[in-house]
Amino acid sequence: MVSPDLHSDDFYHVLGVSRSATPEEIKRAYFALVRQYTPERSPDAFQRIRAAYEALSDLRARDRYDARPNPRIEALVNEAAEEMKAQNFSRAEQLYKQVLLESPGLDWVRNLLGICFLYQKRPRDAITQYERILAGATADASMHGNLGHAYGMLRRYDAAEREFRTAMTLAGEQGFQYGLALIDMVASYRGLDAADKLTQELLKTAPIGSPAAAEYYAKQIELALRADRPRTIAAIVHHMTRSLTTDDVKGTTANVLGGIGSRLIASELFDLAELVARSAAALQPEDPGLDALAEAAELLQRGDFGGVARLLRTHIAFAPGGAVQSMRGWIEQYMAGHVAYRGMRRIRVPPSTFRFYGIGTRILGERDYDEQTRSHVVTRYFTFFFIPLFPVANYRVRTESSGITYFLGKVRLRRLQHVHVWGVVGLILALLAFGGGGPPTLESNVASGDSTPSTQEPPIGSTLYEGEMSDTNLAFSPVRSQVRLTFDNLKSGSAVHLLVSSPLTGSGPYLLRARRDSVRLTTLAGNDTISFVGERLGENVLSGRYGIVGPGVTSKWYGSWRVHLVRGDPIPRELDPW
Repeated sequence: MVSPDLHSDDFYHVLGVSRSATPEEIKRAYFALVRQYTPERSPDAFQRIRAAYEALSDLRARDRYDARPNPRIEALVNEAAEEMKAQNFSRAEQLYKQVLLESPGLDWVRNLLGICFLYQKRPRDAITQYERILAGATADASMHGNLGHAYGMLRRYDAAEREFRTAMTLAGEQGFQYGLALIDMVASYRGLDAADKLTQELLKTAPIGSPAAAEYYAKQIELALRADRPRTIAAIVHHMTRSLTTDDVKGTTANVLGGIGSRLIASELFDLAELVARSAAALQPEDPGLDALAEAAELLQRGDFGGVARLLRTHIAFAPGGAVQSMRGWIEQYMAGHVAYRGMRRIRVPPSTFRFYGIGTRILGERDYDEQTRSHVVTRYFTFFFIPLFPVANYRVRTESSGITYFLGKVRLRRLQHVHVWGVVGLILALLAFGGGGPPTLESNVASGDSTPSTQEPPIGSTLYEGEMSDTNLAFSPVRSQVRLTFDNLKSGSAVHLLVSSPLTGSGPYLLRARRDSVRLTTLAGNDTISFVGERLGENVLSGRYGIVGPGVTSKWYGSWRVHLVRGDPIPRELDPW
């Protein structure tokens, strides 16, 4: 028994009893005090004693009181939270430990201490706290998720995955937050392809149009960017936005796409930002912010800084309090720091500089260096027997210290360059006129490898895969082209038509063979054999390598490819397996 303290905020201290006091001990303490502090002589003290007795004498009322945070404990926890905000983690740790010394059964405080250890990169100490919590029956989803993070920091990936999946189950509809953490962990130790495969697995468990599905698709877009596969994003957005029926699910998906569009603009990926923002605006046309994002991305992609400035001044979404007003400062700062990009249309694929016996194109010159962007302008010339005849296009490029040159965008030809072009054209026409001949004609032969095949849409009923292929040999950085696989009828045969856009080649009919885990496409191109081998990443994605074997000029070509199912049935698990 302790001395009563009528000024305490703790009812146990008011009555002078311990927290383990029996109902009899509480009753005796109460009657002793009311004899001393009668309502006539000490009304305020009596009311305080009476309130303490009513709260502790009834068992249910006492349980509710015991569950109420102790004012001192609450003050210590609040102080620790402020220290966490200030990133003074050592002080927060001391405060949490002090709370647990006084009240060791507060698992929610132990959870906060575990988080404090994680911020200090002390996963073993965090695991000690969470394993103690899990020994009881009060653990919730967040505690399992935090334990998963701790195991991941120690590279105990199997244990981490187990905890993340447990957290996903306990959290219900909000479990996708732990699924996203699991995907990030898998990407860090098993690679981006494994993370993409896991994302597809989790997408199958998420209802169409749900926040979980939208966030998983957003993660798939992030993985595609990290893997440098931007051409696959259109297919991902197509899957993300199809089969949405109600306004609620359309709104949820549009909001997620809008956030992705904003991040893509901030990453200077304007063409992808426009694609994503326009897809979002199609789902929610009444949202002016999505339209503003799409317009801004299109103008920035073209280098139309004047148009961007007008858009920022006139569009309601960029006004104070507008839906995307927060993007205005970034866009203005970007234009101020990239004045050299005015009028430059960004490109993703560098121009081809292939030459055959001196006939082709080459990059020459270096002018208009810009200190802010560390870039300059070069010119692509058409060459005839190694002699540059006339300029084809100007490009702004940036050369890194490693020697790698990045093509940033296409710049307009100068007036003198236009005169140069027309002068050469006039000279060629004059020679042809006086020579009595006509210009030679070239016949397109897609099957033999023409680099500009027809882009005719495949039949509506066919199976269609779309994506990209990348060649590592022909330019300053990998050359990428869009690729399309069209199957007229997978059930009746294994013929497939492969369509490769410029600048790469390889279009034509192929023979398809498939196994449970992989596919193979082969064709003959002259004396060369072109072979595409791909791994199945889930039901709808194929990814792998291609190579060209034979005595021809193209026999040294090789690279990678990746496609997504856009429509139709996926390739069967067994189709003339090898």
